[in-house]
Amino acid sequence: MSNPSFHLFGLFEAADHVGEHLHFPTTKAQALLAYLLVEEVRQPGISHQRGKLMTLLWPDITPESAQTNLRQTLYRVRKLLPIGEAGPGQMEPLLISDRQSVKLNPAVSYWLDVAEFEHALREADEESEEGRMASLVKATALYRGHFLADVSVPDSEYFEQWAMQIREELRRKTVEALQQIGEDALKEEEWDQAQAAARRQIALDELNEAAYRQLMLAQAMAGQRNKALTEFTALKQLLEDELGVEPLSETTMLAAAIRDGKYEREVTPVASQQVELESDSAGRQAELILLDKVNRFWVKGVLEHSLTGAPLLELGMETVPTALAAPWEMVVGQPVKSGRLLPAGTSIKKLFNDSGQAVLILGEPGAGKTTTLLELARVKIEEAKANSAAPLPVVLNLRSWAEKSLPITRWLIEELNIKYLIPTKIGRTWVEHGRLLLLLDGLDEVRIDSQAACVTAINTFRQENGLVQIAVSSRVRDYQAIPGKLRLSQAIKLLPLDGEQAQRYLQENVRSHTGLINILERDSRLANLAQSPLMLNIMALTFQGDKTDDLVMLETAEGGRQQLLATYVEQMFQRRGKRDAFPPTETKGYLGWLARSLIEKDQ
Repeated sequence: MSNPSFHLFGLFEAADHVGEHLHFPTTKAQALLAYLLVEEVRQPGISHQRGKLMTLLWPDITPESAQTNLRQTLYRVRKLLPIGEAGPGQMEPLLISDRQSVKLNPAVSYWLDVAEFEHALREADEESEEGRMASLVKATALYRGHFLADVSVPDSEYFEQWAMQIREELRRKTVEALQQIGEDALKEEEWDQAQAAARRQIALDELNEAAYRQLMLAQAMAGQRNKALTEFTALKQLLEDELGVEPLSETTMLAAAIRDGKYEREVTPVASQQVELESDSAGRQAELILLDKVNRFWVKGVLEHSLTGAPLLELGMETVPTALAAPWEMVVGQPVKSGRLLPAGTSIKKLFNDSGQAVLILGEPGAGKTTTLLELARVKIEEAKANSAAPLPVVLNLRSWAEKSLPITRWLIEELNIKYLIPTKIGRTWVEHGRLLLLLDGLDEVRIDSQAACVTAINTFRQENGLVQIAVSSRVRDYQAIPGKLRLSQAIKLLPLDGEQAQRYLQENVRSHTGLINILERDSRLANLAQSPLMLNIMALTFQGDKTDDLVMLETAEGGRQQLLATYVEQMFQRRGKRDAFPPTETKGYLGWLARSLIEKDQ
């Protein structure tokens, strides 16, 4: 008789103590068991309150109904897994529960691929450099697909967020393990093994340039220079198609070295970019790597790609003093000043520099908050490149903070490592020495029940690191609903575009603009949408040719609006030539479901 076994990598699979495959009656039953198993790995001995499990899986129904559903689901899981082996001749239930809580029975043994994966990685950390390969290979062999690839609970955003967090964490650990396997294989001149490890990394993250460099070097060292250069060409095209950017300088330099036959066998710096702060030049190299990545992804890949050649709109701004905590007014007994319009053409750079370099950017959906934040990133990147003493702008989305609710200092170090591949040692040094300019997007994207805690965490970080430069963005309504307020130097609100601004933008950026302007004059609802920079940019993208002539001939404004939006959707399907991969009818169905779900949740 063996122990029950559970596979959570790839397709969900379970077998009982005699090896019989188990068929779970509902997805919620699979989700509940997976949650209990994984949390036991993360927090051994944890006991889960029934109320928390009810919220996790049935957040949108009455407590009474959720309680009934949980009771029935637990019954079904227990029925499938009645016993496990606790010792010779001793059989006990795998799950134990009472009126308040549920937990896994610590006396019962079972096999779980995620637990084995984590154990193998810990073994690798404890092994010497010579002995870690076997443990890393064992761990990566267990990763047969993304975590819970076939288990989805669309009516519970809490479970979906938990699963997404675990999925990304396990994927990242697998990529890091494969990267280490590749580096060790290159040192041992095991070219085939190095190539296999690099290809698996690319399969998990097709834009992973470090993996491409590892693959190219392994191929070159194996005498396959033409293959290595072909891989570089493919990477270059992929980056252009997906992000509109060029490869990193170190990738281009490696390709040139391979082309000239001047590459070397010292591979660790090329493959992993583990730059240590052992000298001023090495420290500056690490800073330039970060600036290159922020510029490549956020400025070129997001900001400039979204503008598609059009100039940046000059948005009106007004100050919002009441949006910030005002401790000095409490001391001196003066009222908080009212807001004021800023002069037309005021740049975000000037505003930031004149406002104590700690700014909150507020706006309605589509008002240009992220665009404004990225414009600040663009100018600050140039300053940091020209002046080694200038702070390093880094863009991060606050949504990921809520996943772990860490102190901001620790969260920053982890995000630099996860998002930008900056070694922990370097990230910690930058944070502790105030070297970063924090551009924190999407406070409104933090879970509602975590937004107040996020504001408190930012304020605490500011108290402990008062000189750090920072900008935070949020939707107006979401920020106003948060009990606490940020302690920054200035708060501004981005104003809607007026009709004259919209018309001028269309005249300057749409070749055939007359028909579209006529539609805006006839359709007040569409004209209101044009007050949003996002929607105005959509209109400009949709009608770069003569298609507005057809709209003018429609008899109703409603028909013009519908055709405009339909044309935009069609253009997006054609944009990258992926109609076969993403069938329009099926995709529209998914997007429709997503839109309805967002409306129902007031998002």
